[in-house]
This record gives sequence, C-alpha cells and structure tokens, in this order.
Amino acid sequence: MNRRKSLLVAVGALLTCGALALLLRLPALPQSVIDWDESFYLLMAREMLRGHPPYTVIWDNKPPGLFMLFALAQIAFGQTILAMRLLAVIAATATSFLLWLFGWRVLGSAAIGALAALFYALFSTQNGGLASNAEIMFAPFTTAALLLLALRAGLPATILPQRRLAFFAAGLLLGLAIQIKSVAGVDLLAALAWIGLAMLVSRRAGQPTKTRAALLAAGLMILGALLPLLAAAGYFALRGHWGEYVHANFTASSIYLRLAPPLTLPAVAAALLAQARGAPLLWLTALAAAPLAWLIRRRHPRAALHLLALGVWLAFTLAATLLSRRFYLHYFLQALPPLSLLAAAVIVQAVRLDSALPRVRQAVLIGLIVAVGLAQPAARPLRQSAEEALALLRRTPRTELLVYTAGYLREHMAPGDYLYVAEGDPILYYLTDARLPTRYLLPPLLNDDLSPMIGVDPLAELERIMALRPRYVVLLEEYQRNPTFLARLQSHLARNYVLERSIQGILLYRLAS
Repeated sequence: MNRRKSLLVAVGALLTCGALALLLRLPALPQSVIDWDESFYLLMAREMLRGHPPYTVIWDNKPPGLFMLFALAQIAFGQTILAMRLLAVIAATATSFLLWLFGWRVLGSAAIGALAALFYALFSTQNGGLASNAEIMFAPFTTAALLLLALRAGLPATILPQRRLAFFAAGLLLGLAIQIKSVAGVDLLAALAWIGLAMLVSRRAGQPTKTRAALLAAGLMILGALLPLLAAAGYFALRGHWGEYVHANFTASSIYLRLAPPLTLPAVAAALLAQARGAPLLWLTALAAAPLAWLIRRRHPRAALHLLALGVWLAFTLAATLLSRRFYLHYFLQALPPLSLLAAAVIVQAVRLDSALPRVRQAVLIGLIVAVGLAQPAARPLRQSAEEALALLRRTPRTELLVYTAGYLREHMAPGDYLYVAEGDPILYYLTDARLPTRYLLPPLLNDDLSPMIGVDPLAELERIMALRPRYVVLLEEYQRNPTFLARLQSHLARNYVLERSIQGILLYRLAS
C-alpha cells in the first residue's frame, strides 16, 4: 500500500472511530452529572482559568495534568458541561484510533485493529466510562506510548538502541499520563517489562541484546517520564505552593492507600467475575490467549510473542486495580486498552492461523463470533444512543433535577453569596457560579471516611464554613454518612436557617433574614 493510500485509510479509520465514539456517548452529552468526580475536575479547571493554581482554592489529590485537560476543553468549547463531555469523546476517539493503528501496523492485521477499536469504543461506556473519568483521559497517552515502543523501538521482539528518541518520547507520553493520574505509572512498568521480555526473547534466539542497550532504553524512558513530574513540581515551587502540591500528590495519596480495605480473595474474585459478566467476549478470549500462544509458539513465534506482550500489559494494569483494594468500577477502565487488543488478536489469530478457509469465509466467521459476543453488551448502549438521537431530532425539552435546582438557587441568590453543598453533587457550584465557602467541596472529604486525607479537622472546617453564613445550604434527605457531622450541621441549621424547599429529596436551607 502506497503512502497516499495509507494516509487515506488512516483518516477514514479516525473518522470512523470518532463517529462511533460520538454515537455511543450521545446519551452522556446532555447529562449534567454522571459521576461527581468529573464535577470536581470541571470546577478545579474553571478556577485554574480564573488564575488560581490547583489545590489553592479547591482541593483534590489528583495530579495537575488532569485539571489542565479539563481547562483546555473549556477553552476550546466554552465554560459549559458540554466541554467535558466532548473531551471524553475526543479521548475515546483517540484511544480507539491508536488501538486500530496498533492492530494494523504492529500486529499486521487491520481486522485486529478494527475489532480492538470497536471493543474499546463500546466497553469504555461501561464501568462509569460515560463520565469523563481520569482513566478515559490518560488512555490515549499510555496507548500511544506502547504503540511507539512496538512500532519504532522494536519492542517486544527486540531492542533497537539507535531509536533513542522513540524510547524517550514513549517515556514522555507515559509521564504525561502519570500527571493525569498517578496509577498510569503501572503502564510505565509494563513498558519496562517489555524491555526485559525483548532481552529474554533475543537470548533464546541466540542473539542476546546487550545489557547496556537495554539499560539505556530503560533510562531514556524513565527520564522522559520524569520530565512532566519535574515540570509540575517546579511550577508549584516557583509559585510558592510547594506545600499544597506535595500534600495533595504524595501525602494525601499515601493516606488514601492506607485507608483502603484489606485485599481478600473473595473480593478480588467477585470484582473480576462482575467484569467478566459485563464483557464476556473480551474476558473469555483473553483467557484463551495463553494457551493459544503456547500452541502457535513454534509455527508463528511473532504472533505468540505479541500475545504474550499484550498479556503482560494487561496483567500490570489489572494488578494496579486490584492492589488499590477499592475496586471502583472506573478503575477497571485502565485495563481496557490492552484487553481490547488482546481479545481482538486472539479472535482473529484463532480463526486465521492454519485455516484452509478463504479470507471471505474467515471474515464471516469472525463477524459471527463478534456479533454473538456483543449482542447482549451492545444492546443497552445502542438503545440509549438511539433514544437520545430521537430526542434530539424531536427537540424534546428535558430539564435535569440538578439543572433545575441550580436554576432555582441562581434566582434566589445575589452575586457574591456563598453556597454550601453539605451533601450532594459539587456540580451545583459550577451551575450556580456561587462563591465557594471551602476548599473541600467533595462531601466525603469532610463528612466521611476520606476526611483523614485533608489534614484538617472536619468539624472545625464546618464551623469556619458556617461562620461565612452561606446564603443556602444543600443537604440530601437520605443523608446518613456521619452522624456527628450531621448533628453539628443541624444545630447551625436550626439556629440560623429555614427549610425553604425540598426538590425531590434535595433540601434547600435558606439563611434566615
């Protein structure tokens, strides 16, 4: 295929990935809230655009790169909720396209690439992936890094020491991913494991890779990965916010790990079983990768090696999720890029290898396997997308509960009034643009088990908040988190506030005149 035709094919694949990502994420576009973490990221990004460095006006324990992406989205698409929805569409499109490129250029099969892209586009809408979660945001960077190592640096078959720039660039991409969420560091470990795998393969082939070349490649990757970290640390040090940066990124994160429940075999088994039920085609084919690689290792060593390398990548990402000991659904999204590639490779390789069937019949067989495997998992997202498309065509007006609540609050608040969402989604701060009474806007930071992370006495912080006399205090009717915190809050509400309105379980307390 000549260069011009290859470019046209790549552009067509990119447009197809974009259309598919947009279609599958159509139900998310009009939603103000899917996950309150994304509300937090959007708020932090807005304050950055107003000149406030991360952690100074709003506190979180995520790296600053995540908030920069949300800020860039608001620069590009406006300070609206739609901006973060479009950011998720772009990120999912980029990851799907890179997976297609991986299958086409590295694994030598456009069919593998197409299936991997399809799997990621579809299954990234599960596990909380419709929300603009961090795992969706850093996936393009980690996937691009591993693609670069396979395409330009020779991994995992060999190490090409002359491709020093490729190793450095891959490390830089992984460093950027780590600055979006630190757990992306396991993808760096997977990349380093590929170097070890290349050394092992070359040694067994009688052409051992020089240790010096391997160490140089690993060093260049690590150097590239460190640069974004050094840049972020330098920025906060120069701005005089070194303490806030260190506490949020290192101290609080270590406390977060210590607060996690113990790792137990039943919990791990339950979490993995739930994942397998949600995407049985992917997990069953991934389990078949090891025996398939063993069977074809002599006749098709390159294909077997690729299956092994993808399995290593998947194992590292799964280990990160399981060792976190929290098993939040969106944590499993980190494993989806290697899982999609591995499942696609197994399906195509199993059908094609040593098969006497013509290519057309092979394609039909692959299509049947995929159609049967995706029939149930794809039904719900496709139905939701179709319903949303019809609603847009009919211009059916819909007002979400939180949008309605925010509209009511805006009508009854003056510019400069404080709002305190004691329990509820922080998106209300964004939708009302009210003054923020505290840095700790995510409710569990003050009234639940996450309070040890912030290094502040939650009850003392509550007293400071109520001393500002917020115009409205928002509380959910079913609030049951922390009885001590609730009792202290209710004492303030009883003295100085009146329950003005309840909107479907959202209690609005107004400061008494």
